[in-house]
Parts: sequence; structure tokens; C-alpha cells
Amino acid sequence: MFEEKLLATIATSFTKEIIKEFKEVFNDVYDEFSQYIGKDVKAYLDKNKNKYSYIKTLLRGNTPTYLYEVYYPISLSHERKTYSTNSVSELLKKTQYITIIGDAGSGKSTLTKHLFLNSIVEKRNIPILVELRYLNDSSQDFEQFVRNIITMNKINQNSVILERLLENGKFTFFLDGYDEIDQKTKKRTINSLNNFINKYTKNNFI
Repeated sequence: MFEEKLLATIATSFTKEIIKEFKEVFNDVYDEFSQYIGKDVKAYLDKNKNKYSYIKTLLRGNTPTYLYEVYYPISLSHERKTYSTNSVSELLKKTQYITIIGDAGSGKSTLTKHLFLNSIVEKRNIPILVELRYLNDSSQDFEQFVRNIITMNKINQNSVILERLLENGKFTFFLDGYDEIDQKTKKRTINSLNNFINKYTKNNFI
């Protein structure tokens, strides 16, 4: 399938584009930045491209199915206007912050995976998919949790470079499963998420 072949080759060109795009931001540490990003981001994209390209369905049980074999494009509506979800870049043209509301089982998580993969195809920032339900069993606030995801995925081990990426809005954060956060965790999560957004205002949040 075309999409699968495209995703298989896109990570390399993504890292080349991101190194070129961020040159002015990291002028003083550009060589070190290129070394970190060139290797680490490509590995991260390859790993998560594979992770989110396959989903489990009721029909096929535990057998993973390629997402675009079953994915049906849906639209979002707001104030009587309809918005296509074919392009994450188009969705984020008017606002950096999008909240997708729908009933349980309406396809929010599948749509999130599609938008994550689409952001790789479109080479739009560094996509980070945060599964919020894991905060239920964590003592970390949202910022600590996100930084831990970035560290665990070895996206960047240099704190100075990471801080500069965050300050310059070089991430798109996909926050999935808000309705799976339990009540005792929800208030703390909302407060720490708002603090993170207010601290790093140039990033995108879906």
C-alpha cells in the first residue's frame, strides 16, 4: 500500500528537513544539535511510525491491522463549520490548540494516531503522542511526564537543546485519552497541563 511505503521512507527526509529548519535556532550549538537530532529523532520516528501504524480491531482480535486499511477519514465541526482531518498542517493554521470531543468509541484515538502519522508525512514539528491514562499511576506532573517520554524515547538527551526546542515551539503534542484519567488525577493533570502550555506557548496541542 502506498501510505505504508511512504511512512517507511519518510523518517529520513523528516530529520533532514528538521535539521535544516532549526539551523537559525541552534546556530551556536548547531553541530551538537545535528548530531543529536539526526540520529535520535529518526530512531524515534521509525519506532513510533511502526507503533501507531497498526491497531487492534474487534473483527481481527489481537491481530494488528494496518491503520489505513480500516481508517475512514472523518471531519471535525465547530460553530457550524466543518474541517477536514486529512492534513494536520491545515487544521493548525488558525489555532495552536484543538480539543476533539466525541462519545466513547467514536474514533478519537484512531484519529489521533492518523494525525500523528500525518505530521510525520508533512514534516511538521516533532510529534509527541501522550497517552494520558498513564498519569493515573504516576506521581509526575504533566511536564515531568512529557520530559520523561522525550528522555525514554531518546529524542534528545541534552537539556539545553531540549529547552530551546520547547521554547521555540518545535513540538506538536497529541494528548490522547483525557476521558480515561481518573477523578483523583484529573485536577492535578489539568493544572500542570495549563502550566506547561502557558510556559511553552509556541508549541501545538491537540
